[in-house]
Amino acid sequence: MSSLALYELVHSLSRNEKGYFVKQISKSNSTYVRLFKTIASQKTYDEARVKSLFDGTYIGNNFSFAKGYLYDSIIKTLMQYGAKQKDVQYYFAAIKFLYHKGLYGNCAKLLRQVLKKALHVNDYLSILRVIEYTKLLMHSNLFSDSELIQLISQEPSILEKQQVLSTFQSLLVEIKAVRQETGKWREQYGLEQIDQIKNHPYLQDKSHVIDNNCEQIYHEIKFLIGYLMSDSELCKKHIKPLHNMILNPEYSDTINDYRKIDLLMLHVRYTQMYLGDAATQESFLEIRGFLERPNELDRLKTVEAFSFLYSFETNFLLQQKTLGLLKKWFDEIDGFMVKNKKLVSKEFKEIIQGNKLVYHFIAGEYREASRLLDKFLTHAKKNKRKDIVISAMLTEVLVLIELGKNSLFESRLNSFNRYLKKHKVEELVWTLYAEFFNDLIKGKDIVLLSKELLVKIDSSLSDANAMDIHFLVDWLKKKCGEA
Repeated sequence: MSSLALYELVHSLSRNEKGYFVKQISKSNSTYVRLFKTIASQKTYDEARVKSLFDGTYIGNNFSFAKGYLYDSIIKTLMQYGAKQKDVQYYFAAIKFLYHKGLYGNCAKLLRQVLKKALHVNDYLSILRVIEYTKLLMHSNLFSDSELIQLISQEPSILEKQQVLSTFQSLLVEIKAVRQETGKWREQYGLEQIDQIKNHPYLQDKSHVIDNNCEQIYHEIKFLIGYLMSDSELCKKHIKPLHNMILNPEYSDTINDYRKIDLLMLHVRYTQMYLGDAATQESFLEIRGFLERPNELDRLKTVEAFSFLYSFETNFLLQQKTLGLLKKWFDEIDGFMVKNKKLVSKEFKEIIQGNKLVYHFIAGEYREASRLLDKFLTHAKKNKRKDIVISAMLTEVLVLIELGKNSLFESRLNSFNRYLKKHKVEELVWTLYAEFFNDLIKGKDIVLLSKELLVKIDSSLSDANAMDIHFLVDWLKKKCGEA
């Protein structure tokens, strides 16, 4: 097996598939769970690093075998997952079994079932597999299904459609990858990637949008480009069709519930950025309504959706500074995390810890904020979340000012400045804060400095997400109000 084969397989899995695999493999061999999670956590594959973590163990001493075993286990387990869900993989596994038994009539019956479902949702890959099995069955004198035989003549056009859809899917994967590289898309190579995707022929000429799947992906890519480039008009132009596709039964039937919840999440992001509080709350309620009605989401995806909802709703309440509601809200979230502790992601836990930190800061509970900061910063640095680290380091400096710990304040400020320099942080808002603190150390008046910084931030807010720095701006306003 090539060194990258296992890594690529692990990283191709959805969160639902990963969760199912971990749950199943832990029943028989928890050691392989650790290997799986180690590989899943790597952004780029470092086999030497992985192997070193298992030195002296069975896996470390038999690493090539262990990789092969894990690879085969993933495929085998996810075949079972497909059978449990009775998805298309289950049907094709059954068709293969029946074919080898020589039960061609039974094969044809299942093929027709698969074909009906595949045609309904434009699943070209499944249609092509139906065609391949039909070709095999034609060699049997016992097979004479005219509907399936006629399908063979459509193979070239089906293949062409699949190639178009695959192109759209690969573009969507690319733009999502850029988006997931937190902060890095603002750097030159990130902008170049976005530009390449934006100028792809399939996104310039809508004649390539051949079906509902392509149309959905087309609008999603365009929206994400607008989202990343802070282009409100582009976002607006493409979020509406996406939203309508979820609500319109003509389209809705061809979009599974997993995709619907992802698109609803995009809609929340749009409303939060551009349409204000009322529209954002309406979007939250829309997702809640979707989650509370019968749907095909498994528990892991439901937890993921609720995590998203809790994250955004918490930010909303923080911006509104509704401290009483926030306390109850955090109690609800804590209960949710306890109930789903094996399914809640580390990222979500970090987000909530960060929100609690902001809550204590806004409430003036600086000692409690200080208590949370050390652990929070350690985790953020470990996970290389540059944007979160910067925000937390800045908050720490503010907390130290409020607690009157001047010597520690200067030390932490030096650390903050070094971090900005080391990581070549160019976002103007952070460098403005750094200048503010440096001037403060020199003995300049905090009220005057706060007023000056507010003016500068107001004109450069596009360099940062307002949601991330609203509490820092509020702190400045508070200082101005103390004059």
